[in-house]
Amino acid sequence: MTSKARPSARRLLTPPGTRETTAEAGGRWRVLRGTHEGAGVPALLVHGGGSDHAGISWYHAIGDLARDRPVYAPDLPGCGGSTDVAAAGSAAAIADRLVGLLDALRVEKVVAIGVSLGGDVVMNLALRHPDRVAALVPVAAGGLIGRFGGPLMHRVTWLATRLPDGVVMPASDFSSRWSEALFARSVTDVDSLPPEVVAEYVRESRAPGAGYAYWRYNKASVGPAGMRNDLTGRLGSLEVPTLFLHSPQDPLVPVEGSRRAAAEMPDARLVEVPGVGHWLPLEAPAVFAREVGEFAAARGLSTC
Repeated sequence: MTSKARPSARRLLTPPGTRETTAEAGGRWRVLRGTHEGAGVPALLVHGGGSDHAGISWYHAIGDLARDRPVYAPDLPGCGGSTDVAAAGSAAAIADRLVGLLDALRVEKVVAIGVSLGGDVVMNLALRHPDRVAALVPVAAGGLIGRFGGPLMHRVTWLATRLPDGVVMPASDFSSRWSEALFARSVTDVDSLPPEVVAEYVRESRAPGAGYAYWRYNKASVGPAGMRNDLTGRLGSLEVPTLFLHSPQDPLVPVEGSRRAAAEMPDARLVEVPGVGHWLPLEAPAVFAREVGEFAAARGLSTC
């Protein structure tokens, strides 16, 4: 594989209440927007890793949030319909790319909302470009742990990230045959999700070269003895209003990272949502929309 991800010509899932647009910023991005949008401070929705794209993680959220504000939900570089944009690697690099996208869209300031990998990205966005972030909502956020499991597991994981692309990508393509089972393990009840979302994730995971952008992110994030992307201890300087959302039953990202981060920041709180897994916006869309809406309204972000 080269640094540019695979091309994609197939039509991707566009959730109800959304419309598909494109923008040019170092390549052609797919950006989902609300069909009918309110006048509040715009929301930037940043999806997670693996075979995710904006139409999967934000299947419910785009239409729900657009009632109050413009919504921009891009497929990240190398993902979904943004495969014309070279994969970026680290969360910091992805955040910088998003600033270029916001410039192309002529959007000055956003409520930055990210799930999983996207949570890592939006926290980096706020740290690196604080003038572009009016409020921050990390959901089951990555970037808040010092090590992946115990010392031995972390070392093995790091060694895996050192393997060449020519070894990793065929192995990833082979493992994609179990993608539906892996997706089901990340949520509490896969049968409660829209079947078209599950089917889309499986299709994306089985496309040639799928997961390359996520592989680049992991390669940049995992160090030999600890996580390079751990933001613990750096977030105390962020004064931006912040709402952390996380399930205490999250099977992929431990809630303790969000607890520490919320305690570290001067204007942050954590809402724990029990009974769901890792994909809170998909599993509990009404709770997600309510919490974000109330947070934005309390901060005066319901109007521009």
